[in-house]
Amino acid sequence: MKRKFLKLLAFSLVITVNITGQINNGLKAYYPFSGNANDYSGQNFHGKFVGNPTLTTDRFGMENCAYQFPGNETTYIQIKYNSIFDVSPQGAFSISLWHQGGTKFGSGLQELFQKGDPSNTDNYGYTLALYDLNKPVFGNGLLGVWGTRDTFIYPDTNWYHLVAIYNNKNWYLYENAILQSTNLSGKYGIAQARNNIRIGKEYLGKIDDIRFYNRVLDTNEIFQIFKLSSSCQITESENIPGQSFANIFPNPTNTSLTVALQRPNDFTFISIYNLMGVELSKYSVNSGNANIDLTNFANGIYIIRIHSNGMFENKLIEKY
Repeated sequence: MKRKFLKLLAFSLVITVNITGQINNGLKAYYPFSGNANDYSGQNFHGKFVGNPTLTTDRFGMENCAYQFPGNETTYIQIKYNSIFDVSPQGAFSISLWHQGGTKFGSGLQELFQKGDPSNTDNYGYTLALYDLNKPVFGNGLLGVWGTRDTFIYPDTNWYHLVAIYNNKNWYLYENAILQSTNLSGKYGIAQARNNIRIGKEYLGKIDDIRFYNRVLDTNEIFQIFKLSSSCQITESENIPGQSFANIFPNPTNTSLTVALQRPNDFTFISIYNLMGVELSKYSVNSGNANIDLTNFANGIYIIRIHSNGMFENKLIEKY
């Protein structure tokens, strides 16, 4: 069983490398929000703070790995204009991001990722936003495609993955890897707006893991991005390379496993996630060992995340 697990782990690492290479094709800007608003695509289109967006936890509970916005006009992240974000009416691009939240009133345009001037429809590039009871909308202003969230929830603690695609005057909107809406009328192109990008203006909630591509993402790529685990980069002060502060055994297991802390006096949080990034259970520990019962878990591979004294460590575990 251990040999089988190691083979599966090695295979999954190979698949991850191949997928990562594929989904990086055409990636022109990438903001994992790993403690800052820097662009990790290599293009250096770094974000600038307007007001005071604050670092917060991401969808995996990792601290300082997403940004929180208060829902006003004076707080957002700005990316200085660059022609790389210009798209011709016959061109193509894709935006991928995660968000959690929405305004209490469910009205007004809450900008997730916007290029253009909303006060001038002749100078409106494109926008991915929430509008009308926190429904996602993607288009040239409000002309494009709308999401299908029929129930208004506040506060909405769910994380949503949105992928917005434009291709030669056709608009597509995906939510959680499922196509929600299309506009194939060919009526709505993109105006060439020499405006900065705005992220989070008038939006109340969290935004994370923004990707901008100069091409169309296919359905397989959208699903692979949706399945990715946290892209937050752990700094050296948070995780010392080559050092582990917890031993986990037995692994694989069919009943339970033990987490043996190397520094038992530190208060520690332990979370278990499935490979979709959904947190299934969470524990707090202030002694040397923690026993985790997995008898009610389905057989498969899981991620165990250990957070102790400002440091994180992730490991794969198998339940069989």
